[in-house]
Amino acid sequence: MKSACSLQNVDPPRAKPVVTIVVPTFRRPERLVECLDSCVAQTGPAAGTYEILVVDNCPDRSAKATVCDLARRTHVPLRYVHEPVAGISRARNTGLAYAAGDFVAFVDDDEVVVEDWLSHLSAAQAAFAADAVLAPVLPIIPPGLSPALKAQLLGGLSHWIPQPTGTPVGSTIVDPFWSRGGKAYPNLASGNCLIARRGRAAAVAFDDRLGRFGGEDALYFSELAALGCRLVWCAEAIAREHVPPGRLGLRYSLRRAFRGGQVASWTPLLMHPALPTRTALSMLIGAVQLPVFAALFCASFVFARQARRSYLARLASASGKLLWAAPFRRQTWPSWIGG
Repeated sequence: MKSACSLQNVDPPRAKPVVTIVVPTFRRPERLVECLDSCVAQTGPAAGTYEILVVDNCPDRSAKATVCDLARRTHVPLRYVHEPVAGISRARNTGLAYAAGDFVAFVDDDEVVVEDWLSHLSAAQAAFAADAVLAPVLPIIPPGLSPALKAQLLGGLSHWIPQPTGTPVGSTIVDPFWSRGGKAYPNLASGNCLIARRGRAAAVAFDDRLGRFGGEDALYFSELAALGCRLVWCAEAIAREHVPPGRLGLRYSLRRAFRGGQVASWTPLLMHPALPTRTALSMLIGAVQLPVFAALFCASFVFARQARRSYLARLASASGKLLWAAPFRRQTWPSWIGG
């Protein structure tokens, strides 16, 4: 059973908040403190209109002491909920269920947000009548790396598009490639977003089948898009993500790319089990890409050596599009998120 922290200002706020900031967490107390400090320090029009809800997905409730300590010394309503069943989908759905606000803003526990982050998200939602607002997540790269490796990591770990606020966001799972004009197609990640808890959007939940694998956010936003919900981009609401050493290596890069390819082929089938054409198309694309990127990777030993890692990651992604079925899927939550 879920349990709520009972300290005085961790209880549900008396005044209904406009936004609930939901922070799913799993055994990252130091990063969680930094994340919560940045959430508490929000300025601008959104200040005083929100609460923070931490969803602890750790069986031993490792985040409770951290949350209760901060709750004693902050003016922002801060609550704690324990979700003992492992899986990021379960953690996010628990956040949606316990949120008191009309809107939910998700931020990951290894991120810090700029001080006017929530004001920008809220303004974009209001200006464009959006059901969901997606925003950038930029990596915090450790010092001492070569410029070439740093550039590759920035490209591979960033959730960002060079588009202005208000740009409509689409889903490659929903929109066929011949009708994608006028929309942007970023990674549909939930680590920095604002979601309306009303109308069509309120009926959608994160899929438990992806909770320990990943890609649950891509499926979630694709289902919103399929229902006709309005998704928009907000360029100014920036979150920065700490990159642990384990994510700097080639192994992590290839695992991430391979899983991304698997998600591209598997999620359309989860949305439409009786209509496998999108999955078949994704596999066809992977089959075409595989020899192309294999050839480019081999050529990179002679030409364009700096692009070798990028070609290898694309080769892994193409392989994932083909090898997405159950025997090839690997659990990623909670172990993967730690790097």
